[in-house]
Amino acid sequence: MTCMSSSPAPLVSLAARWGWIAQIPAAVVRPAAGRGMQRPLPTPEEVRELFAAVADDPEFAAFLRLSATTGLRPGEVCALRWVDVDPAGGTVSVTGNIVTAKELPEHYVRKPPKSGHGVRLLALDQDTAEQLREHQARRRALAEEFGAVLTPEAFVFSRAPDSRRPIRPDAMTKRFSKKAKEPGQVASHRWWKS
Repeated sequence: MTCMSSSPAPLVSLAARWGWIAQIPAAVVRPAAGRGMQRPLPTPEEVRELFAAVADDPEFAAFLRLSATTGLRPGEVCALRWVDVDPAGGTVSVTGNIVTAKELPEHYVRKPPKSGHGVRLLALDQDTAEQLREHQARRRALAEEFGAVLTPEAFVFSRAPDSRRPIRPDAMTKRFSKKAKEPGQVASHRWWKS
């Protein structure tokens, strides 16, 4: 009768000693990364100050309001298309994320969420829904001005008149950082999620 250890460690050590495996796998394994530092949440007053500071830039105001009221990351907001947003019904469907890299053909890709839990339907408050309706009207007018049509597949936030390409998340992060550094601004950049 052969007695087997309940742990594979002695067998793995023996296999490494006899040259059957190059090394003991446990020697090169790193522990899983822990959770990152928790970002401080903004106070309601900081959010109001931020909204007031960007009131002169309606597109950026809509972007920040949508981010603040839904908790979406910049890449998720940038990935929103008009087919995902229902301002009249007060909902937004999160179905993707924008990832940027110079190596990509168009320097970006719209990726689906990593898991099924990443796809979600969120409710919008009345003010955010109204801001999105106004933003959609401005985007539609801009598209028509350039002889284009704002299709349901068009991105909600874009620099292109026809909204076929999304605005880059890093561009919005830079815009936010620049606004946060202006005189009189609260250090609200500390809660921006890149």
